[in-house]
Amino acid sequence: MFRLMLTVILLLVTSVGGSPHVHKHQHKDKVIARATTSTPDANLSFFPGPVTPCSGPGCATAGPPSSRLCPANNDTAWTGSSTAQDYTVICDIDFPATYNIYPFVLAGSFEECMAQCESFNAKRDRGEIHCEGFVFAPGRVLSSDDCYLKSSLDHPSSATISLIGTPSATPAASSSSSVFSPPKFVRSQLHGASVNHPTTKWVYHEPAKPMKLEDNLLKPGINVDLITKFDIASDTGPLTSALSPLNDELVDLSVVPHISRDGGKGGELNGHHLFIFCDTASFTTTNETHKGDMVGFTSSSVAVDEGWNGISGNSLSLVDGIGQWNDDVGRMRGFSPMTHGEESFNIVLSGGGYRYAVWPTSSIISLNKTHAIQYASLIYDEVNMFTQEAKFTALGNTLLTISVDEHYGPTAERTVKQMFSLAEVKWGTIGGIRSWGSEGIGGMDGKVYLFGQAPQGVLVARTDPSKVADKDSFEYWAGSTWTSGQLPPTATSFLIEHPIMDFDLFYSPYHKTFIMVYLTPHGDNTFYYRSLQAPHPIIPAYTTPNADIPDYDYVSEILLHPWSEEQTLYKAAIPPSGNFIYAGGVHAGYFGDEDITKGGKKMLISWTEQTGEDANTPKSGYAHMTAGVEME
Repeated sequence: MFRLMLTVILLLVTSVGGSPHVHKHQHKDKVIARATTSTPDANLSFFPGPVTPCSGPGCATAGPPSSRLCPANNDTAWTGSSTAQDYTVICDIDFPATYNIYPFVLAGSFEECMAQCESFNAKRDRGEIHCEGFVFAPGRVLSSDDCYLKSSLDHPSSATISLIGTPSATPAASSSSSVFSPPKFVRSQLHGASVNHPTTKWVYHEPAKPMKLEDNLLKPGINVDLITKFDIASDTGPLTSALSPLNDELVDLSVVPHISRDGGKGGELNGHHLFIFCDTASFTTTNETHKGDMVGFTSSSVAVDEGWNGISGNSLSLVDGIGQWNDDVGRMRGFSPMTHGEESFNIVLSGGGYRYAVWPTSSIISLNKTHAIQYASLIYDEVNMFTQEAKFTALGNTLLTISVDEHYGPTAERTVKQMFSLAEVKWGTIGGIRSWGSEGIGGMDGKVYLFGQAPQGVLVARTDPSKVADKDSFEYWAGSTWTSGQLPPTATSFLIEHPIMDFDLFYSPYHKTFIMVYLTPHGDNTFYYRSLQAPHPIIPAYTTPNADIPDYDYVSEILLHPWSEEQTLYKAAIPPSGNFIYAGGVHAGYFGDEDITKGGKKMLISWTEQTGEDANTPKSGYAHMTAGVEME
């Protein structure tokens, strides 16, 4: 099987000095620096191999040519260009649990990437995060970013991956007593970029006046009190019939905005298919000759695919509900409500690069027939307005309870302002799965399972559907049993021991087993899947009311049996910007009776890619892409 060789990781042998966040220990003949940061790196890339070995006079003294780094120069020392610091070349190793300390850049050569690392350290005072090594990917194409600076060298792991369209491995054979075949990829169809179609009407209402905070609260820096100690602002989150009775006549928007959306997942709820996005900007009229002017910005928005266009293989047509609009020029209220503290802070300081955001980054989890939930990320965003460098700090998550208003469209209630905190595992932020009980699909018995993202894998918690807002009701999988004690981020009782970036897990009635679909932190633009290898078909409790086992929790089987080896589900093309895709997910239920979650074989997958254009141009800066996939 033809394979891709990992890009090179280079480690500092000499400490850059003094950071209280870094300690050192000897490993053979070199010093390996380790930092306490353990945020998953979602932005690694690869270059084709094998490459030409480095040979000939001067090869090891003048610095390795960018195309000749591996495997010949593995574990070879090189000297920096400006500060004479020593580096070591390491091939086929990744540090996926580390934090990228600098925006991905186009360096163009090994030497220039090394200079980026040294320049970063030269500009930082003692005590700050340092560049402890870097990744250079000479095979990136279309002038895309190829240099990645690292602040930590924790959790080294192999990172060789398979090429486009080739499964990385054959699923391990299931038990001889198995009476069903594991799911297999059959075909896929790209739909292309979804098209935004904003509604042209809005519900006139007197706009609320945002709260003015005390001056001592309006200063840069994280203040969790702005999240937890203020009420929800009534001018945020979509309008509902309860907030504003529908007028007999809707009012025309003075400006029908052009919309740019980033991120985007969702799912089916009560017959509607929701697409929920992160950062969303609205602009005045935009066309090929005119760039629009920004009129509004919010950290979340929601739309519905009108006509279910993906079923016929076409691009989705995303329509906003009339409850989205806050005024007649296309300013959005946002999908997730904000607290008065968050809103007031953003109004005053977002122009300087500081803001609080609520990012719904997972698929929704059905709660009953009419409501779903989503544990959305709480983010503090700090942007350098000169360089546009952005630093995102995850402050835990919040709980959104989602429904669809008959007149206004999808809406969300912020049930808990902060569910899990900065120091805790953000349970549910990467999604979960509903275990339906004997009442059947849509009932209120059974369990709600939530997934927690750790640097090296996925953890599992669960609770009762009526207690999803009560963190004290949660129990956690400790490897062989459930415990009431919350697991720390360092826990290793994984559902799957594998770094992931986006994650979905669902039950397939046709295959009578569970399937997980995910993107990895390696930025390889690939959806992967695995299936549960139980020695017997898994039959949900709600389909067998007279089951021998009372209160049988069929979803618990995901923890009791092995999972198949990783296989390729879909390989997306490199985006026009040359960067990696992200916000990848499965939209459960999209294909109706043919959907893989309803007894069929089809699934809709979606992702976000950067267009390489400005957000206020027709290409919107970001494209929401979808494809249909069929399995056998």
